[in-house]
Amino acid sequence: MARIAVDASSLAHPNPTGVEYYAREVLKRLPEQKILKDHEIYYWLPKGVKVDLPQGVKTEFLSWPFKRGFIGVRLLMELIKNPPDIFFTPSHGLSKIHRSKTKICATIHDIAFTNHPELYEPKERKHQQNSLNKTLSVADGVLVVSKATEKAVKSFFGKRDLQIFVTGLAVNRTRFFPRSEKEITEARNRYGLNNPYILHTGRMEKKKGVDTLLRAFALMAEKNAGQAPCELVLVGSKGDLSGFVKQFIADKPHLPIHSLGYLGEDEMPLILQGAEMLAFPSRAEGFGLPNLEALAVGTGLVTSDIAVHREVVQDAGVFVPPNDVKAWSEALQQVLGRSPKEKEEWREKGFKLIENFSWDKTAQQTAEALVKILNV
Repeated sequence: MARIAVDASSLAHPNPTGVEYYAREVLKRLPEQKILKDHEIYYWLPKGVKVDLPQGVKTEFLSWPFKRGFIGVRLLMELIKNPPDIFFTPSHGLSKIHRSKTKICATIHDIAFTNHPELYEPKERKHQQNSLNKTLSVADGVLVVSKATEKAVKSFFGKRDLQIFVTGLAVNRTRFFPRSEKEITEARNRYGLNNPYILHTGRMEKKKGVDTLLRAFALMAEKNAGQAPCELVLVGSKGDLSGFVKQFIADKPHLPIHSLGYLGEDEMPLILQGAEMLAFPSRAEGFGLPNLEALAVGTGLVTSDIAVHREVVQDAGVFVPPNDVKAWSEALQQVLGRSPKEKEEWREKGFKLIENFSWDKTAQQTAEALVKILNV
């Protein structure tokens, strides 16, 4: 019987986004995997946090009074003091440790900073680089969320003998599913969204391409005699383009643009379903989960033409080069002009695609990867 220790600190994040949602869904299902039934699984968490845990899971709360350093310092201390047979973290943020009998497995979600350094501030790029280097200097195996990310990791680390497993993401179908018209109307009213709107979700940063979308929206309005045919709603936390976004809105008061900030997990599916489309012009992604979330609620999708989006979305969305403002303006106008029949046809494409993704499958693949790493 092997002892499997898991970094469960992501479950305590106050404003979860993609990585935290991934950790929640996988860790909720990991103890149920048949392939792990003869092993002991322990979840390591900061002492004092309150989180929902799977029934029967063994939990070890570790003292750590600081806001930062739990993964890089406290878990390192525990690995040295009380080494398990294998340690799994659903993110990458490990410190270098002296080699021991403990096998190490981490999930790599995105290494866009290697191919697109221009999308990161120097400090953030250095942090990402150091974090990844430290993780991969000790990892016996890594999980990646897409084939595109697998290719990037292999290219970055060359011929190093590292086990890599592709374990894709999915959508929480208890949150992202078509709701009643009444629910959608009530949600829209809570935010004053009384007119048709295009939705963008993601941090206000260069990587997410919000600048391309704003300029495309302005161009679309210009082509419509200065009047936008709908409104634009931005959802997401602050980032390196927050100042640009604020100034852009201030400079163009005639454009109906709403910046709502971060939305909680109960509101997000409703506002997403209420949109005419999701516009997702991201310049780089490890997976691009908002694409699937839009399709799951039946919302039209215009997304950036990058390799991982082609891999995940397939034929269920409209693809546009991330930096082509004119093409984005035309694509937004095109999707707005769809007939009811066309909208339904695209909805059905999305619903069909979504069936290929499930968190149960991701958890099973994760468990199988852990066992393979453990047995090498």
